[in-house]
Amino acid sequence: MKFKHISLFILMMMFSKICSASSPYPLLSGNPLDPVWTIFLSSATLNGKPLQAGDAIGIFDSNRLVGSFVLTEVLDKDRRFQNFINIWSTLNESPGYTSGNQYEIRCWDSDQQIESTSFSIQFDTSVPDTYNGQTFPEDDGIISIVSMVFETQSTTSSPFKSVSGDPSQSTWTIYLTNASLDGLPLEVNDEIAIFCDSTQVGFFKLNHVLSADKWHEQYMTVWSALTESNGYIAGQPFEFRLWDDSEKQIYSKFSIGYNQSDGAYAGQVFPSGEAPFSLISITFQQKQCFDEVLKERLRYDPSGDGVIGLEEAIYALQVMAGM
Repeated sequence: MKFKHISLFILMMMFSKICSASSPYPLLSGNPLDPVWTIFLSSATLNGKPLQAGDAIGIFDSNRLVGSFVLTEVLDKDRRFQNFINIWSTLNESPGYTSGNQYEIRCWDSDQQIESTSFSIQFDTSVPDTYNGQTFPEDDGIISIVSMVFETQSTTSSPFKSVSGDPSQSTWTIYLTNASLDGLPLEVNDEIAIFCDSTQVGFFKLNHVLSADKWHEQYMTVWSALTESNGYIAGQPFEFRLWDDSEKQIYSKFSIGYNQSDGAYAGQVFPSGEAPFSLISITFQQKQCFDEVLKERLRYDPSGDGVIGLEEAIYALQVMAGM
């Protein structure tokens, strides 16, 4: 089967009204001339129940997301070659996986808005020359056929962590004037983290309900150079995530408002400069509407010619049906 050019405009119009919870694993693409590992999915379960349409799977090298997939249906062995994850050794704008490194697989339950990092996989070796290793492969054109089993971890603690870095390198100070979830103020022990790609580069834990008149006491430091790795990259988009401690859930749908103070940064990407600062209010929501994230998540026409090819069309349809 061969796809002809598909109008991005038509795809947008077909699915612009579909709303649901967002996945924390953005769809990725990379350089197909460098090694790519393709995983075909026979099945995937969470706590013994099949993953559903809208749920997502992410493949990680350390904390770097290098492959992702949003389900459009319950996975079935007979349709395994129609449900697959491309895992990239070279992403479009950054390195991908490193061969020989151990991979990590996570899943996202879109209904419960929970993430599982506890996984096991079973390889189907009935097809010759398929890969069944525990590390990222070295060669190009490697394929695997797998069944995945996920479980929620016994701990209900936050997945976020306090981070620190090199103060001699650029930092961004974010003062929080207000923070809420679905219109209700965040509570003590809730946590806010900021990410560059899949790397957490800043952290804030509430020890009181935020107040606009205490903004100077309510701040997070965002690091361009973490203690053990690179931090944020100026010009890259940022993502805030919330840990709701009372519900033990993560939310990643957010909007921010800037206080236009003299000299304060008010952009939509990580800033440049040695010590920028911002004053913001941040609102998290439990659900995310497709047309709100279309421009940010669906970048399927890198050539700018108004059409997308086979691979880009597959990604578009996967996201749209899943979101």
